[in-house]
Amino acid sequence: MAVSCVIAFVAWKELDTSSSSRSALSARRSSTTVERTEVRSTVTTSATSSVSQTSVPTLVQRFRDAKDYAHFVAEIRPMATAGNTEAQYLTAKALKWCAQTMHLYFIRPNGEVHTLEEVQARFAARPVGISEQELATIYSRCQGFLESPELRKSTGSWNEWLDKSADGGYPAAIAQRAANLEFQLTLESHSSLPHEDRGTDAEAQAKELALSAAESGDPDAIFLMSDWVRAGNRTEDETATLINAWKILACQKGYDCGPNSDWIMSVCIGNPQCADGGTYVDYLQRQLGGSQYDDALRMAKIIDEAITTKDVQTLRSYL
Repeated sequence: MAVSCVIAFVAWKELDTSSSSRSALSARRSSTTVERTEVRSTVTTSATSSVSQTSVPTLVQRFRDAKDYAHFVAEIRPMATAGNTEAQYLTAKALKWCAQTMHLYFIRPNGEVHTLEEVQARFAARPVGISEQELATIYSRCQGFLESPELRKSTGSWNEWLDKSADGGYPAAIAQRAANLEFQLTLESHSSLPHEDRGTDAEAQAKELALSAAESGDPDAIFLMSDWVRAGNRTEDETATLINAWKILACQKGYDCGPNSDWIMSVCIGNPQCADGGTYVDYLQRQLGGSQYDDALRMAKIIDEAITTKDVQTLRSYL
């Protein structure tokens, strides 16, 4: 039961095909052999510099409230162009999500764009799957890109914005860059053709980079650490508990785990357990039951304490 709660997101991750690979290779050509202390210092400074002292909505809140990501990206472009690493990261995040989702539902391989009504009619004929409302929400968020060929083309630049943000030391961007690199290494491990940039310790370097970003307390960086958990000598339940613990902690730290968040929508497509519109924590609690959920909650608290005290060795033991 516990394992089923961590499998649903795998299919969504696998949508990172060529664009993710390009970003990973670009990341590797940038320096991944950075000293941990240097990364941590840069991450901490970046994380604290973007805290708003006024009642004006933060960039993250504006991203979450955005009805159309094309409009959101246009609004924050001056900040991103001027070097604001948070704006650069959110630009990359919005572009990436629409680039993937549009091709999954609305764009044919030949580039032809389907209307919302056409897609809804196609999926309505299937016994299970994405609902009309979910399709409408996805269409709305990517409508600006879908209606403009020029804007749609710009979604392919998400990796460039991610690299700018990561180079500037933004924790979430650093963590995503490391995740992209790990994804590329996984692809290469199944190929007989070695890549010129691949080193024997490349995955270890990527993991250290991700961990240094998570130490900042950034919720996006913490969330991505769940992808670095390995079974090793653990049981399936123990592995699932750790994966869920990292995600629960990210939710507690401010990661968007609400029913309308991009990743929850992706995980919950066709999943009747998500039908009540609850948060990820609600979904997890319902799926795991009392004791297993309590174990994950307890582990999340332990990981949080290790992040607070910068206990790197303990954090490594939970991967």
